Amino acid sequence: MSDDLPKAWVRPVKKETYISAIGTTSLRVVASAYVELNNVKIIKLIAKSGTAPKETDVLSEDYGVKVGDGQVKDFMVNYKLEKDEDLDDMNPFDVTCLAKIIELMDDTLPEFIDKKTRESHPPDLPISLMEVEITDPKFIEIADIENPKLDLRFNTLKAENEQLKQDIYDKHRDHALSYLFTHGFKRHTLNCQMVIETSKRFSEKEDRKNAIMYWGGKDDLFPKTDYNLWLFIHTHYITPRAFAIQKKLVLADEDKLSLDGYKWG
Repeated sequence: MSDDLPKAWVRPVKKETYISAIGTTSLRVVASAYVELNNVKIIKLIAKSGTAPKETDVLSEDYGVKVGDGQVKDFMVNYKLEKDEDLDDMNPFDVTCLAKIIELMDDTLPEFIDKKTRESHPPDLPISLMEVEITDPKFIEIADIENPKLDLRFNTLKAENEQLKQDIYDKHRDHALSYLFTHGFKRHTLNCQMVIETSKRFSEKEDRKNAIMYWGGKDDLFPKTDYNLWLFIHTHYITPRAFAIQKKLVLADEDKLSLDGYKWG
């Protein structure tokens, strides 16, 4: 084979990994979609504007909401689902909870102004981390597990290349959301980087070992993956569908796992 050929031609692909992502980090868009799914619970969510504020508001005890008291308002949601002694949910992140957070956000933060059209829009927060618990009996057969409950963890990651950055902007523009990028939002995606049985979550240190699917980010060259499970989850539980992204990562070099392609939907 000629030495003049590009490296990608010379070095065979060693492994393909498929990752699901959500092409927006908007709290309003993403959380609103997940609270509408009957068999899905949001169990952890972090989103904030500005820096983490010190002052707390009345929602803090149950929903981890903090609001700064300076001239420039800082707003943070640091939510985690809590259980009582009977393992019942004490502070579910449901439609009512989300409505309370959005109402407080609207009352606290200034409106977002579209610099091009000068139209005003309600404020929003970028999500940096989200975990959901899904109950689906089909998991038992697809993943060969005994319990139908899986946890998914989404982490924010900047777009891997210029084309994806542009596509993210275009997608937001098509849904009248491009103004977000002039109000602190980045062209990031929420990547589903872990799928694990709910019953096997003991500590963060053990998550990778116990996970069915796991990717630690761009420096993790050897993700754990299960194609059939990935495809099922992507088709049924990556929402909103307009912002769902299928990413294909390949290890074509000794020290680099790269985005080899993606498609929306």
